[in-house]
Amino acid sequence: MVRKIIEARQEIPQRQLVMQNSKSMIRQIYLQLLGQQERISWKSLMFNNEASAKARFTMWLHFHGRMLTSDRLAKWGLKVDPVCVLCQWHQESRNHLFVECVFIKAVWDRLLGLMKSKPYRATTWAQYF
Repeated sequence: MVRKIIEARQEIPQRQLVMQNSKSMIRQIYLQLLGQQERISWKSLMFNNEASAKARFTMWLHFHGRMLTSDRLAKWGLKVDPVCVLCQWHQESRNHLFVECVFIKAVWDRLLGLMKSKPYRATTWAQYF
């Protein structure tokens, strides 16, 4: 991180910054250093909402593939039951728990029904975003 700051310190005088009315100088420098990187599609789910800190942290774990599912724990050498605890049928993984599981499909259908939203059938986790 210190290296990045030092590199940015050398790079900033080379850039010409025009002060805009709505943006601070620090924001302009940050946006120029950031460049044209792709924006995260799930940003609105994580920030500026009323979810609890625990819910946001759990969501972050899911989005980054760090949730401790039995398939991940088995890769670490731990002896765990690989069967999904909800449906007792398939191997537990992130994709199974949130997309493929019969129990979860019923929960999604019920939740979307309560929201009066049309059913959405994703076949992989990536299709949600």
